[in-house]
Amino acid sequence: MEADDAGGTPSRVRAATVSGPASPQRLRVLLALHAPESRTGSVPPRMRELQRALAALGVDADVSTADAPDPSGYQVVHVFNVWEPTAALAQLRHLRRFATPVVFSPIYIELSEFAWAARAVPQIFQLATSAAERDAYLRAAADGSLVSDGVERFARNEIVPGYFAALVEMIGLVDLVISASEIELEQLWATGVPRVPFAVARDGVDASRFAAASPQSFARRYDVADYVLCVGAIEPRRNQLLLAHALRDAQVPLVLVGARADAEYAATLTRVGGPNVLVVEDAAVLADADLVASAYAGARVVALPSWCEASPLGPLEAAAAGAPLVLGDRGATREYFGEIATYCDPGDVVSIRDAVLRAYGEPPDAARRSALRAHAARHTWAATARATLKGYAAARAHVARRSRAGRTHTPAPHMNGGGVAGPEANGGRIDAPRKLEIGSGTDPQPGYEHLDGRPDLPCLEHVHDIQEPLPFPDHTFDEILSRSCLEHVSWRVVTGILRDWHRVLKPGGTLRVYVPDFEYLCRMYLAGTHDEHLHPSYVEAADTLLGGYTPNAWAMIKMFGGQEYPANFHAAGYDFATFARILQTAGFEQVTRVPPAHGLYVVARRS
Repeated sequence: MEADDAGGTPSRVRAATVSGPASPQRLRVLLALHAPESRTGSVPPRMRELQRALAALGVDADVSTADAPDPSGYQVVHVFNVWEPTAALAQLRHLRRFATPVVFSPIYIELSEFAWAARAVPQIFQLATSAAERDAYLRAAADGSLVSDGVERFARNEIVPGYFAALVEMIGLVDLVISASEIELEQLWATGVPRVPFAVARDGVDASRFAAASPQSFARRYDVADYVLCVGAIEPRRNQLLLAHALRDAQVPLVLVGARADAEYAATLTRVGGPNVLVVEDAAVLADADLVASAYAGARVVALPSWCEASPLGPLEAAAAGAPLVLGDRGATREYFGEIATYCDPGDVVSIRDAVLRAYGEPPDAARRSALRAHAARHTWAATARATLKGYAAARAHVARRSRAGRTHTPAPHMNGGGVAGPEANGGRIDAPRKLEIGSGTDPQPGYEHLDGRPDLPCLEHVHDIQEPLPFPDHTFDEILSRSCLEHVSWRVVTGILRDWHRVLKPGGTLRVYVPDFEYLCRMYLAGTHDEHLHPSYVEAADTLLGGYTPNAWAMIKMFGGQEYPANFHAAGYDFATFARILQTAGFEQVTRVPPAHGLYVVARRS
């Protein structure tokens, strides 16, 4: 979900579609919004930045705010946002009537925890009759034992009735999903939606605007210095209420920049916040990007203990200004910022207070601020547009194959063995990316060619022993995916296998690997607990063969494999540090770990 970051007056459009001059030689793309933008006519900053970056690559990208746009004459229609779900689903159903490939950026946020927080957090401050009662409620919120209107913090809660079912239908209607992060994809798949082809296009930032900002204009206008800054519409998802309470007695100035999007929440915030809280809600200020940049530049710490963020655009702006960051540890924040930010539990006022004061207490560090600016500068809208354009090419290739086969729309068909060449790389056209899944097993992922050593498996284009050199020329694939595969081969040969995978990747190509997390399994075993991520057949086998399904049985099966056929024995286990060194030895760079935490999911690049 997306809204104007500070909640200020949105930019307006004059008609349902904003377009530039079209050229018959250029790719034409319709960027489609729906309600609430169809009611307001506003175009989010992300959309405008993407439109400009695509134009720089030779793409004619028009923006529509009509609920039922006409995609005739466009080669791709790119729909944004699952929210509002009724409007998003209606628009996708409408667009599916046309032959135009449909690409979808869900901007999906995992809202189960927030469905609890939106009720529970305001109620704590509205219903508590004493400080002791309030603090008891806050402790219960932190440990997850507080139940609000029958809703539990860590349950699978629907933000609105029918939300998960609507998501399933939405994704089933599209040809390709473009996410802003790996964790967005993981959280989306976890809802049970169909696995359709996907691309990842991380959001960018106009880093030069914020890097050049002076702190003086904001500091002089509001007579503040050494302040903690939170930028964003004042509403429950951004969690300013717990932030204000956490810093109430800290003698630290807290500046909140954002419109009062939720009047009742804002009123509670005004009552709870101490004299250290300054709220800046003037629409003219919120619309002044240079003044907001000045606010970032002058902040001692920028804090956003949000319950959920699909893409941390605000923190990217803050980092571009060199401001130290304290972020909620939900959504894509760790994926975007890694070790360069400080994190907190958004539901724990002690965690929020400790993280903010720890960052605040560190002396100003020019080197740290330079590192933050450099980190933000790597997130460019040009890179976002290039990744998006690859997604468009893959979606068009998918639809072309479907048309040749004479089929009606079905989600997620597989790529053929030879790949499908897309249009040439000119006029906004690029070749469709070629992607390989190694060890696809019984659950082959859509959008990939599939390779495995067992000829009886479904949807295989390539039957090949993964321990032998791959039967492809150098620089063949844009992406390689391997899930639950490398743990089945000896650690003595895994580096050589990965060197060969590196060989067949194109420069700039991506490797995605899932293996069991050795460290996680050890911690769970020692804690005497287990998670729910084990196939039911193994639970039944443990009951029969091991005298019961216990945490010890769970750990043993996860560690050593299901062992129901000769190839399903695990030969090695890795933690992230070890596996990252192996990947670097094999020639990979930019090795990062992304959620989920119950396994080791690593993304690496070939330079």
